[in-house]
Amino acid sequence: MLDIHPDTSDAAQVAGSASKLLAQGIQCGKYALAFNFDWARQIVDEFELVPIPRAPGWVLGAVNVNGLIVPVIDVDCYFSESNAPSQLQRGQRLLLGGVQAEDAEGALAIVFSQTPAQLEYDAQPLTDPAALPQRLQEVSRGIASAEHGKSYIEIDTQKLMAALAAELSII
Repeated sequence: MLDIHPDTSDAAQVAGSASKLLAQGIQCGKYALAFNFDWARQIVDEFELVPIPRAPGWVLGAVNVNGLIVPVIDVDCYFSESNAPSQLQRGQRLLLGGVQAEDAEGALAIVFSQTPAQLEYDAQPLTDPAALPQRLQEVSRGIASAEHGKSYIEIDTQKLMAALAAELSII
């Protein structure tokens, strides 16, 4: 597991990083997404996924991370509103977020592929929100552009967690 929190020392703030937003950029299927460092806690490389009976297709299962049982979500499947059950692919990892101290109440693991990117950016508005699926529109804040030129959709994690909870409450 990799701790993904940036250096918040006085030296880093003096260097000007305090004025930029910090996020973890990950590739979730066809979507490049940015999750603020206040929410995103760590990358999990190795895990054992346990299925959850009768869960929606976008819920891959649950994992034990440092003694906390955390649901694993395929947001690509969720945003696409696919009814087909999602499958974990070889080489995929998890972005663990929402953990407060030793409490997993608001914890969530999001499955992703490719190499994650630590982003330092100024938020930009979405240029064409209507081009995004409805569920993604509802939880998007804007665009996070990385220094290397790739753009990520900035996710409002509170809205995402509320939307997921609302979906699960009707099952």
